[in-house]
Amino acid sequence: MKATGQALKHYSWNAGASSSSSGSAASVDDFQDLLYKLDIVLGGQPFTVQMDTGSADLWVKADSTPIKLTNTTNINVTEAYGAGVASGLIQFAQLELDGFIIPSQAFINADSAEDFGFFDEGAVGIMGLAFNDAGLSPINDGIRAAFGQDNTLGQAAISNIIAQNPSISNSFDILLDRTSDLDDDSTGIFIIGSHLQGFEDITSQPKLFRQTTGRWSVPCDGMTVNGGLFEFNQSSVAGVDSGRIATLLDSGFSLPPLPPPAVDFLYGSIPGAVFAQTSYPQWIVPCTGATNLTFTFGGKDFPVHPLDLTIVDTTTITVNGTSQNVTICYNAYQYLDLDPNSFNGFDAILGDSFLRNVYASFDYGDTDSTGVNSFVQLISTTNQGEALTDFAATRAQVLKSLPPTIDPATFLDIYTGGDGSPAVGDVASGALDASDSTPSAVPAGSDSSSDRLNSLVEKYGPIIIGLLAGNALIGVLLCIIALTVCLRGVVKSGARSRNINPTYAPVRFKEAEAAEDRMAYHD
Repeated sequence: MKATGQALKHYSWNAGASSSSSGSAASVDDFQDLLYKLDIVLGGQPFTVQMDTGSADLWVKADSTPIKLTNTTNINVTEAYGAGVASGLIQFAQLELDGFIIPSQAFINADSAEDFGFFDEGAVGIMGLAFNDAGLSPINDGIRAAFGQDNTLGQAAISNIIAQNPSISNSFDILLDRTSDLDDDSTGIFIIGSHLQGFEDITSQPKLFRQTTGRWSVPCDGMTVNGGLFEFNQSSVAGVDSGRIATLLDSGFSLPPLPPPAVDFLYGSIPGAVFAQTSYPQWIVPCTGATNLTFTFGGKDFPVHPLDLTIVDTTTITVNGTSQNVTICYNAYQYLDLDPNSFNGFDAILGDSFLRNVYASFDYGDTDSTGVNSFVQLISTTNQGEALTDFAATRAQVLKSLPPTIDPATFLDIYTGGDGSPAVGDVASGALDASDSTPSAVPAGSDSSSDRLNSLVEKYGPIIIGLLAGNALIGVLLCIIALTVCLRGVVKSGARSRNINPTYAPVRFKEAEAAEDRMAYHD
């Protein structure tokens, strides 16, 4: 059975808040803008799990940790994500989440969990925040198949909380924080049943109604880059108006996948950016290059901070037998390549790189279990003009502490076998300000995608895990492999992005966040 969400999108480039009313809030911990986690207590044991609006179910891989069960079954189910698969028995235990207690919550006690990168960062499972719809919740499907279609024992945790607390709003809100390029940890806020102080007007924002069963997939009016409108094709989702697309708001997806032409339109607007058609396409971008990206929902514009457009990383190149460390930047918004037979109901996924720019309220509407008339409301938290100034200052400061940057075209030449000397230093910054208004949709230095499919990197299959070791004899090969696979919307366990002095900090609830407002969870 298929789940709707995605595993951790964790990559490596290696070649005082309070709620406004009843209800409570939790502090969400962020690892390098790539993993947002929550603390839960399940069966008397504390666990840290990834917060995922793209799936419905709760699972943990407890290993030897003893969970006090309230019930158990012999039903074995599988949660299959865009990256990662978890399998195990459906069991029941008391769940504590955000101050709420569910006496007996269904979860998967996973005996197998493969290809999840978050285990290295202290998370041991996923907390789904989507819907119980048939075919999209393996737990609910398994329980109903065994005990009858009207059985509610397999409901998702968020559905049970809302059902058991009729006095609260049928909603949860998310405010994700942002780290700087080198910082490891920051916080965000997760609230069930109320709204964060200062964002009470979220209820007056346009309602973006769910467009498809089982997913927080809502209509997007359009995407502009430097004021130029990108024209999406007709949506693949029935009922979506012409000119709009269905976008899945998925906190479990770190780097958002868009239709490939939209990615090219976005990064082709950055001077000095180059397109590399490997076995998986990517854009190499000047580290000081920026552009003005805006999505429109419900007639309102939501600009994206330039820090959310590119990923900074370091790698090793080998030229004429000499190895050297360099800094490169690549596209955060990726090509959408999920199998439409397994993952459908949306045209694009706007994950954390978008969600960091909004305050989002997810409302289940008329019911708590199936989300009839469910909708999302958004408030922009990014000022585009201020964001460009912040980007220039923040990125410049970050680059001072890293190896020298390399011109993207030079880097592309090296990893494809060129022997020219790299142009070290930020040769083609491509930095833009708000006055730039002419995007280019043409990939730099490339022709049609079909002409590029026979790249050298097609020869190299295995993914690189962890940091790149700069061996002079294999440096170019490793760069090729890394460029091919590490930027994908799927990543293998253990890989990590911007892995510079990483640390781990657990997710907190609001009460703990308020107490720790003076501690080290700030940008």
